[in-house]
Amino acid sequence: MIYFSDFFLENEFSIFEPLEVLCPHFYDVIGFGCGTQKALEYALHSTKRIDRLCLLSPLFFQNQSSKQKQRECEQFTQNPTKYIHRFLERCHFSDRMQPFLKKTLLSPQEWSAIVTYQFQQQHFKILRQRGIQIEVFLGKNNEIIPSNQILEFFLPLSHRLFFFNQAGYFLTHIPQK
Repeated sequence: MIYFSDFFLENEFSIFEPLEVLCPHFYDVIGFGCGTQKALEYALHSTKRIDRLCLLSPLFFQNQSSKQKQRECEQFTQNPTKYIHRFLERCHFSDRMQPFLKKTLLSPQEWSAIVTYQFQQQHFKILRQRGIQIEVFLGKNNEIIPSNQILEFFLPLSHRLFFFNQAGYFLTHIPQK
């Protein structure tokens, strides 16, 4: 299995072990958050055997306006630590995930590349033609990106889409407020 972490985490795959439907295998490529972008690019360009591409809570900004994307980038550039702190609050980051928090921050250019990344339908068609199974995992209560936008885009492109009603960005249950 090849795994791509989100931008503020490292080695966090174990937090997804409770997802019994995930069941990682040797020839899987899995990405979480912005790691879904890297996982997709890896699958597209790899000559190695890949059976399944799993996208966990894709960080999907392409339905946002140019102004919204610019604002995201400006807020990150002005104070990356504060931006990530707000991001973590919105995705219900818990203490049990603290050991996986990255010690280094992205550069503003790296964050801009994430925010402006465009998932292309054609890329998914290419992967399907190569026999790669595409699975997408979404939490209905994702406070980072509206899950309905992600659902609309990925539903026709994936073999299976898992939509967890009581889950958020980390695909775990979010307590009621």
